[in-house]
Amino acid sequence: MLDLAARKARAKKVLAVLKKEFPEAACSLDHREPFQLLIATILSAQCTDARVNQVTPGLFAAYPTPRDFAEASQEEIEAAIHSTGFYRQKAKSIRSCCRDLVEKHGGKLPQTMEELSALAGWAARRPTSCSGWPSANPRAWSWTPTSGASPESWGSPRTGPGKPSRSSAT
Repeated sequence: MLDLAARKARAKKVLAVLKKEFPEAACSLDHREPFQLLIATILSAQCTDARVNQVTPGLFAAYPTPRDFAEASQEEIEAAIHSTGFYRQKAKSIRSCCRDLVEKHGGKLPQTMEELSALAGWAARRPTSCSGWPSANPRAWSWTPTSGASPESWGSPRTGPGKPSRSSAT
């Protein structure tokens, strides 16, 4: 196993190659803020991103905050996401996740991968796929080879989606 300094050096090299090879890398799930990306990612299980992008505008208009999702009935959310498939489990996961956000995090997204991984309804593999989760901590906005998208596609509270945001290979 490589020591921390060697892993950081290797990560910087990998990041440079990936940025060169995929300069236009972007997240294919439409979102305006990290919370929307979290919900869209839950919906994307066994569903195309195109279908998720058809459902989310109306969904986020009806339920703009974690509290709105947490307080909605299972049946209401199921009806709103029915076309994404596996809608009963996805609605349950969304409501559980949003209840955790409200009850344990004051309605805000967690700032660490450990806290994000502990959210109910958020499978263990999802934080790995979004390991550069955008947060108030710019050092947490790191792109990793497993993320599948660049942090530039996420944006930040300062820059918005699709605009360059900070990223760190450390």
